Amino acid sequence: MRNKPVRRTRELLWDMVGNEIVVLDQAGNRAHRLDRITARVWRQCDGKHTVTQLGQLLEEELGVSSASAHQQVVESLTTLTALELLDRGIGISRREAAGRVVMAGSALVAVSSVVVPTPARAASGPVRPIFKRK
Repeated sequence: MRNKPVRRTRELLWDMVGNEIVVLDQAGNRAHRLDRITARVWRQCDGKHTVTQLGQLLEEELGVSSASAHQQVVESLTTLTALELLDRGIGISRREAAGRVVMAGSALVAVSSVVVPTPARAASGPVRPIFKRK
């Protein structure tokens, strides 16, 4: 793969929490927790590194085999594409990436996502039950 992935920066807020990253996607009103490996890959997606180079960086950092590092990079990039956290990904559509993530079960990649309410909805107060108790 000769692509040089670029992480999305517009309408995103992110912060390091330990060795993980929490990303708030303001456009999609979602928050994502990227595990250590996915966080490392996402931070290196600067348009300067190829997928192969990302694998080499991960291999050196984690001391894992080249094949394992490459697999982890591809799975991380697939997940990041599905979550719309890349401006320029690895040449697959978001739909295809989402399908691959679901089929693979993300054995190596651990990313948690939640829907974040808009400020107006969050400020509207507690939700009242529809049904009354008798």
